[in-house]
Amino acid sequence: MVRLLSLAALLAVSVSARAATEEPGFFTHGLTDVQYAWSDSEQSWLKRGPDKLRFDETDQDELQLGRLGLELGYAFDLQSVLKLEANYYLDPDSSLELTEAYFQHRTLGAGSWRSRYKLGVFYPAISMENTGPLWTSPYTISSSAINTWLGEELRAVGAEGRWTWIGDEYNRSKHRFSLFAAMFCCNDTLGAMISWRGWSIHDRQTGVNGTLPIRELPAIVYADHSREFEPFMEIDDRVGFYGGMEWDYARRLKLQFVYYDNRADDTIRQDDQFGWRTKFGQLGFHWQPADSWDLLGQFMRGRTIMVEDVVINDFESGYLLVAKSWGPHRLAARVEYFRIIDVDGNSFDLNREDGDSQTLSYSRLFGRGWKLSLEATRFFSDYAARSHFGETERRTEHELLVSLRYYF
Repeated sequence: MVRLLSLAALLAVSVSARAATEEPGFFTHGLTDVQYAWSDSEQSWLKRGPDKLRFDETDQDELQLGRLGLELGYAFDLQSVLKLEANYYLDPDSSLELTEAYFQHRTLGAGSWRSRYKLGVFYPAISMENTGPLWTSPYTISSSAINTWLGEELRAVGAEGRWTWIGDEYNRSKHRFSLFAAMFCCNDTLGAMISWRGWSIHDRQTGVNGTLPIRELPAIVYADHSREFEPFMEIDDRVGFYGGMEWDYARRLKLQFVYYDNRADDTIRQDDQFGWRTKFGQLGFHWQPADSWDLLGQFMRGRTIMVEDVVINDFESGYLLVAKSWGPHRLAARVEYFRIIDVDGNSFDLNREDGDSQTLSYSRLFGRGWKLSLEATRFFSDYAARSHFGETERRTEHELLVSLRYYF
């Protein structure tokens, strides 16, 4: 059934792609991802269980539609473009979710400065890892814990500007310096999943119209919070912001710093959702010591608060990823750690977590647009909230994924 659905969906979007390209200025990209999973996880968090990976032992021995993604766009000229991206998922419920929709304009000139502006719904450009089509990773199937969380809970609904110095007009420098900043709304609930589910690793993104399941923790029952979390809400009519800087050398080395603050009022409740005041800082890098090698990583540390003195959590995570390519082949390895420090100390809402993960991934390109990937992940977490359900706090999960993607 899944295979038939995937083939039918692929045929439909392929036809729409051919139709769209007949008109000048229009373009369409997309992907279909069919996956086979083996996991020793007992019950995934997507099924309101204690485990942290996307699939569990009930998903084995059958093909899964990992994702059906589509990007529609219209290029007005070389400087201005309008884009819309959406993904269709079968888990936890069949849903078509809008992940990005924005207008972008960039300047092209003979001077030393370039600028780019975005308006709409978009990912802040702070991921070193997820740089492929539809915010996928070219290195692995599953994202790191940091980028998994960004894909679940973080999106900017607003405006962003980026200004880049590229060197003298007649003697271009190998150094590029960029400053960027944004103002946004509708991310006031950012922080709930990382507190009430903890860190996770998978490849699923949440659309701005999507929801995520939350377990019936004591704090959620007491507060009568919805069992469906809505990551993208505006609760307090306050504007959030982020900003940062980048240094790029010879397109071989990129260093980045980002500071983010949603400025949410954590005392306000709306539609059974609470505001979470969340802010963090991030350092990231991407280094290509040779044409066939990539070394990248990110480190993040922040704090999230929901109703002062009720939930106060510090969180941090970091990863290193190394990838080697030869011909159509790529091998990648990622190691990471993650923590949640429960600052408030309330016994009815235990959020402390310590964990680490290791991922090994191999991929091969076939023909035009086909990509086969194999991935193995070990995920360990010591998460205090499991004790609310009489479960062991320390769990180690293993997952093997096979992914066949078609890009168009």
